[in-house]
Amino acid sequence: MRRVNGIIDRVVEAGIYNYWISMSMEVIKLKSQKIALVHPLDGYYSFNLYHMQPAFYLLLMGWCLSFLCFMVELLHNCVFSKRV
Repeated sequence: MRRVNGIIDRVVEAGIYNYWISMSMEVIKLKSQKIALVHPLDGYYSFNLYHMQPAFYLLLMGWCLSFLCFMVELLHNCVFSKRV
């Protein structure tokens, strides 16, 4: 029984069981000859720089804002250090 449990654990950990289920669902879909417009979200999706472009723009805006705040703080310290 220990050997059988080990084999079952390896099959599940390797993803073979999920592959078998997806292949059987694919066969059922082909046999039914219907087109499904719903795609599950568990598939692989490749992100590239085009998809990440808004994140880079937000990052650049944050850097510009932090630099502006730093310059204002420096100027504020220079002005008040001369008065005192």
